[in-house]
Amino acid sequence: MPGFGKASGAPVSACDISYGDRHGTIYVSWSDQRNGENNTDVWLAKSADKGNTWSDPIRVNDDEVTMMGRHQCYNWMSVDPVSGNIYLVFYDRREHEGLETDVYMAISTDGGQTFSNEKISDQPFEPDNNIYMGDYINIAAYAGYVRPIWTTYENGVLSIKTALIDVR
Repeated sequence: MPGFGKASGAPVSACDISYGDRHGTIYVSWSDQRNGENNTDVWLAKSADKGNTWSDPIRVNDDEVTMMGRHQCYNWMSVDPVSGNIYLVFYDRREHEGLETDVYMAISTDGGQTFSNEKISDQPFEPDNNIYMGDYINIAAYAGYVRPIWTTYENGVLSIKTALIDVR
């Protein structure tokens, strides 16, 4: 993806260990360009039978599919072990035509059937193509408290940002 170097984000997996209806469900998330070279999206697939069968991919980012050049990438995922809700954090360009990038969090309260997206960064940044940022994003969730962590590149300075989000 332009501005993020040549590497692409690796898939991430998580398992629902809550005592809810989806206990034991395995989730895998990744980003790819099945909707076009200029339209990277974040996806999720799930298995409720220990990985024997998998769902069709479910699109996580909720921008318009027709927004060519609006990339979402380098996602990370956490499943709240109390509620079973799924949280993903990712870089997102839905609001910009160039390389300016925001950070979004996606939330699913129905086992990955649907996702709502919320911008969590306070301002966009423009990544440097010579600095790999993909491994420096993460998210943790517990009992309705969510802690996303991401990297920004502003005014020639690489920084780590975080937020504490109460979704109870």
